[in-house]
Amino acid sequence: MRRAGALALALAMLAGACRKKKTPAEILNAQNQIAPRVVQLYYESASMLLAAEPRNVQVPQSSAGAIPVVVRELLKGATNPAFARAMPAVTATKREMDERLAGARRVFDQVDLFVAPSPSIAEEFGRLGVEAAKIRVSDYGFVPLVPNARNGNDGTRRPLSIGYVGTLVWHKGVHVLLDAVRALPSNAYELKIFGNPDVFRDYAAELGASARGLPVQFMGAFDRERVAEVYAQIDLLVVPSLWLENSPLVIHEAFMAGVPVVGARIGGIADLIDEGRTGLLYDPASPMELRAAISGLIENPKRLHEMAERARMVRVKTIGEDAQEWERTYEDVLRRHAAVGLAT
Repeated sequence: MRRAGALALALAMLAGACRKKKTPAEILNAQNQIAPRVVQLYYESASMLLAAEPRNVQVPQSSAGAIPVVVRELLKGATNPAFARAMPAVTATKREMDERLAGARRVFDQVDLFVAPSPSIAEEFGRLGVEAAKIRVSDYGFVPLVPNARNGNDGTRRPLSIGYVGTLVWHKGVHVLLDAVRALPSNAYELKIFGNPDVFRDYAAELGASARGLPVQFMGAFDRERVAEVYAQIDLLVVPSLWLENSPLVIHEAFMAGVPVVGARIGGIADLIDEGRTGLLYDPASPMELRAAISGLIENPKRLHEMAERARMVRVKTIGEDAQEWERTYEDVLRRHAAVGLAT
């Protein structure tokens, strides 16, 4: 299982790199460089382990006899406490995971229909053993967003207003975004981070320390009524997640507001962004690739403006349409049940 070995190696690199650093800034930089790859491999290894038959799984000795490796234990003493607490930790053995999956598959047989919000999540259902005939893709429905008047980037050169909207938690990758913009000219952009700092306070504090000296504003939480106002303040939304998102609500909201999106090429994010037209994608493990994507839009504001126009044209399903679709889905399932009953 190559990814398991790569995961163990990446974890060792992370711990070793952090031990060699002296200052908090150096430690955080080392974490940001290596940790995204650790998490990507972590989830890929876990997913492959769950999907594979037991006879096909070979767990390497380098991973201490269990995959996923318990990240927190490896990092103990090597990183700051806030980072260690934010890292995902799984203590389940392979046997326990096999037993859980077997139990889940027994439940699968009792379910008539699985609805996935994105093609990528539908694929995950398939990997877990759900029959393709039982899977239907149906994205979320939204209350239409009436965009506020905004000072959008119309192709003229001025500081690019970048936004992050969401939970301030490690797996959402806000630290990757900070690392990406760090080397950009400070007069070329501003970054506004919308999210409640009181949910994961240690991580929020780390972000604040990392952003010191950069043109970054922490905007705090906001009420649902202010969604349009939030997107009116930014030219570009960045979705830097490190985990498999379903179908990010913020991407739909951004498109309704006419805001293009740069997102990690992972999970449901890649299903929503039409690369080069409504936004850009990058390797979630590469802050440098994210930086290059943002830098390219800073250098070419006309392209950004064109993406914003296309984003505004994206069709987002309304909550009313979603309700009607669910009603038809229930009727379809009931009809199939009735047909089976008549046949027997």
